[in-house]
Amino acid sequence: MKLSIVIITKNEEKNLPWLLESIKKQKVNFDYEIIVSDAFSDDKTREIAKEFWCKIVDGWLPAKWRNEGWKIAKWDWILFLDADVIIPIWALQIWMDKLEKSNSDIWTPFAKLKDDEKSFWADLYFRTSYFSYYFFQWAFGFCIFIKKDLFKKINWFDETIYLAEDIDFVKRAKKAWWKRKNLLPHIQTSGRRLIKTGIWKTFFYSFWWSLLLLFWIKQRKTEKNEKIYKI
Repeated sequence: MKLSIVIITKNEEKNLPWLLESIKKQKVNFDYEIIVSDAFSDDKTREIAKEFWCKIVDGWLPAKWRNEGWKIAKWDWILFLDADVIIPIWALQIWMDKLEKSNSDIWTPFAKLKDDEKSFWADLYFRTSYFSYYFFQWAFGFCIFIKKDLFKKINWFDETIYLAEDIDFVKRAKKAWWKRKNLLPHIQTSGRRLIKTGIWKTFFYSFWWSLLLLFWIKQRKTEKNEKIYKI
C-alpha cells in the first residue's frame, strides 16, 4: 500500500511544522508523498512545505483545496489532513495496517484535543463528536482516508458548499455503499476554531448543519458568504 497525504493550508507557519515533524517521525513500511494545497498564504507556509520536500498546489476554500490536492496525488490511497493536527507516534502505521485488514474504502480516526491545549469545552466538543461518528457515520475533514477510485466515483468534494462539505462528502460515500470504518488511535487536533468562533455558537452551528444534512439540505456558496468565510 502507498499513501498520498494532502494537507490544506492558509497562513499555517506556526502549525504546519508540527504536523510535518509528526509525519517525519512516523515509523512506516510503506511509501508516501506529501502534498500541500495552499490558499495563497502570505507567511512562510510555502517555504516550510518546501523545506520538508512537499509538493505544493494552489487551492481556495476547503472543498477546492482537497480537490486540487487529489488531482496530483499519485497513490491509490489519500489521507486528507488539516494543518493544525498532529499524528501520534506509530499511529500512521497502525491506521494503515488496520485499513488493509478491514478492507475498508473510507475511514477516519477518532479525534481528541491536542495534549498541549487546555480547554474543557473544546475537549467536550470533540468527545460529543463521537456521536456523529457512531450514529450518523460521519467524519470530519481534518483527517479522512479514502481510496482514490471512490473519491472519483462520488464526484469529489462539492465546491458549491461553503460549510460542512466534509460531512456531505462522507455521506455520499456512505450512500454509495462503500465500506467505512472509525478506528483508534486518536488523532490530535486543535481547538482554535472553537475558541475563535465561540463554544456555544460552534455547538449551535454544528447542530444546525447536522440537522440540515440529515435531510440532504446543503448550504450553498454565495458571493456574500464566500467573503465572510473564516479559514
